[in-house]
Amino acid sequence: MLGHAVESTDYNLPVDVVTRKPLFAFSCNRNVRESYNGPLLLADDNSPISLGNLSTKVGSKVKGIFDQKSRYGHVQHDATANGNITLEKEDKFFLRFDGSSYFNIPISQYLTQDVGVFVVCDPEGQGRAPVFSGTSSTHELCFDVGSAYMRFQYYNLNEKQKLFGGIDSPEGRLDGYAGAYADDMFIESTSGSVGEGVRSKNLENIDTSYIGRSTLDTFNGKIYELLIFDFKVSNHAKEQIFNDWRNYYSLT
Repeated sequence: MLGHAVESTDYNLPVDVVTRKPLFAFSCNRNVRESYNGPLLLADDNSPISLGNLSTKVGSKVKGIFDQKSRYGHVQHDATANGNITLEKEDKFFLRFDGSSYFNIPISQYLTQDVGVFVVCDPEGQGRAPVFSGTSSTHELCFDVGSAYMRFQYYNLNEKQKLFGGIDSPEGRLDGYAGAYADDMFIESTSGSVGEGVRSKNLENIDTSYIGRSTLDTFNGKIYELLIFDFKVSNHAKEQIFNDWRNYYSLT
């Protein structure tokens, strides 16, 4: 079709298996959308970190994440770091969060109804491990993958410490995690932990969004890959993403 970019038909990358594209997407290891060919991260010296120089940048402090979503009608939502976040590598590349660092991400205006979060990460330490949050002066939406549970919840800040439940996940292990805040909610991991629920509150007045923090807690550990949607991802696409993660990151 003249005038249109044509992608291959196997759609094997995490963003390409979803018909609608996310608000934000990034990986420390690869392009998660086939048509994206820009840098992945921004080093503290303002040099771009791309697929071609990843190995030479290990140990670098990271000051930004480049959004890989390539979504028509939406500007690129690059994330900005606060605190000490470094690019590291073991088997794969990841961002190391030290328990007091996080990213600001400018997507709050789109968080008005349904939200989906998919992440490959390895939380460390005890307690809450907020991968993503959207906050206002009175409420917070937060996706946690802590040492004792997974949870995706929207709550009044006055009630935050009264939250209970979720899925027990005491290993705090490297895994792929997904959650949907929608009328029919779910939280799930590639290792098989699953939970479902019904939304009790509609989103309203979210004005600030973060990767790696909530109002009182910050993420400690490693984040490899993250997708944020303003809709609930279909079960079929979720399973394709999970299968890709299991193969690419050797998840069991």
